[in-house]
Amino acid sequence: LLVVIAIIAILIALLLPAVQQAREAARRSACKNNMKQIGLAFHNYHDAFTAFPIGAQVPIYQANWRVSILPYMDQANLYNSLTQTPANGRGYNTYNGWTGDGGYGTGAGSNEALNKVLVTPFKCPSSATDPFYAGTANGLSPGQSNGDLGMTMDYVGIAGAYTAAAPFNTNAVDNTYYGVMAQNGMLQIGKSVKMRDCTDGTSNTIIVGEDSGVIANVDYRKNLSGGWSGHRGVSTSGGSGYGGGGVVTIRYSPNPKTKPAYTGAGFNNGPLTSFHVGGVHALLADGAVRFLSDNIDFNTLLALGAIQDGKVLGEF
Repeated sequence: LLVVIAIIAILIALLLPAVQQAREAARRSACKNNMKQIGLAFHNYHDAFTAFPIGAQVPIYQANWRVSILPYMDQANLYNSLTQTPANGRGYNTYNGWTGDGGYGTGAGSNEALNKVLVTPFKCPSSATDPFYAGTANGLSPGQSNGDLGMTMDYVGIAGAYTAAAPFNTNAVDNTYYGVMAQNGMLQIGKSVKMRDCTDGTSNTIIVGEDSGVIANVDYRKNLSGGWSGHRGVSTSGGSGYGGGGVVTIRYSPNPKTKPAYTGAGFNNGPLTSFHVGGVHALLADGAVRFLSDNIDFNTLLALGAIQDGKVLGEF
């Protein structure tokens, strides 16, 4: 009997890793399909409006791109229930208990519909992060103890890429607390991008990256004031309130082992992260989804984040 039990235990030990790998492969495939659905929504939006949605709308706490594509993700009823231009521009801030900026928050008025609503294509099935709370310590999102009421999202828009040699256009801002916010990508603050604007080619440009993981066991997802809110602050002079919601500027390699040395919260420059082994998914502007290795050449990654840098890309 002991021999039989030992044999069964050995078989279980041999089979368990294979079962776990199969489950992760299924979750990884589902994550890829989520991004494909987001990509299809972007293209349907472009067909309707001849441009991609604004990455993060202004003024403060207006919607980001996720709200704009809801009608193209089988969420037309949710979209139609929202106040598209909420009073004072704060209606998409779903942070619970926010006391700054006039005390707005928690999805004011009809936009309370965003509190605790789960839109599953925005959630990676491999992620162990909480869908309604992100950030601890001085983490990227939102880093306050009350957390979020609104969904915190696992996929982030790409506003551009940071390159010291050729930074950005004149609207770029380098803020020591929030980080650099570029305006040379597919999903910019306060500006929509057309297909023809992407002269590097839509197959060579990232529009959305995966943001579902942790860094050194801490959740640093880039959801300033919740996952639906856009721009925080309207200054383009680098003032302390300049930060983007729902978008990020590529400045670091994916899945770092330690948190980059931000001088502040660093909302604008958090790395792409995932719970997948070896890399992150990235949605290209043509709708294709690629798996980017943690070891991707950094210059290639920067080039993928910009729409008009003119660089010739190798394999990625």
